[in-house]
Amino acid sequence: MLRPLDPGEFVQGTIFTCGLSDSYPNVAALGMLITARCDTAQDKAKVYNYIPIVPVEAWIKKDGFELVAKRALANGLGGMKSALSDAGMAQSIIDFVDYDVILNELKNGVSKQEKAITKRFETAMRIVQSVSKLLDKQNYSTAESLSFLEDNDKLYKTVIKELLTNDLAEFHYLEKTDIDEKTRGYVALMREIRFLSAALGKRIAVGLDADEFNSLAKLFSPGLNHIRFSAEHDFAMPLSCVASPFIEFIMQRFVNLFSRIGVTDIPKDRITEAHDWVKTMQETAK
Repeated sequence: MLRPLDPGEFVQGTIFTCGLSDSYPNVAALGMLITARCDTAQDKAKVYNYIPIVPVEAWIKKDGFELVAKRALANGLGGMKSALSDAGMAQSIIDFVDYDVILNELKNGVSKQEKAITKRFETAMRIVQSVSKLLDKQNYSTAESLSFLEDNDKLYKTVIKELLTNDLAEFHYLEKTDIDEKTRGYVALMREIRFLSAALGKRIAVGLDADEFNSLAKLFSPGLNHIRFSAEHDFAMPLSCVASPFIEFIMQRFVNLFSRIGVTDIPKDRITEAHDWVKTMQETAK
């Protein structure tokens, strides 16, 4: 999947240190160059683009947790709506009536079936309330997110499988970012597009430390240069390059993410009509 870089090579698929991610401000991110190979090789672009890469452990604690939580929330709401339907009540009532008011109304039922429906509604309601509270927190802790994932193991396993098989459109899983590295992997954040001036990119290609970067910052178009030095990454340099055909696959997924066009669905009655077209054509041909 990865190949070594030639000295000074900085092309599409190059993974480098000192990347920056707004989504993960406290994580030492890497970067993966996505600017076309011809643009970097032939100096056709003054600005290079890259997408941030973060360790999969960081992704699990943030985006992974949020995906699982949102699915748990959807399941809880589905459970509430199902119970309401079985109780003969409109599902939309949960959108404008307090949950506890609905629960108290359901508790008026005395039959075994009504009590079972009430219990189902209350169980789903507690899930929705607890998940909503956790998602609403500005800064949930690592312990909270990991504990939640453990409690929702089935959903976590589904999400992590989708990540590793690259079935989550906004993320791309990489087994490693350096050829000899042993790690659980990394996640490329496909929606977060960052910038580098071409001048800075060429310096990163041969290695650049923080002092040199600061001394030459004005030459590098400061507003464009989305890199960050840290204790973990105190030297900006290339690590490896995603080899073909993997880089083409990543770019295909990247382009598909942004080129999707939403249009109105064809009317259902048109589809129903089409079911009889063969029969109609046969009759016309007689």
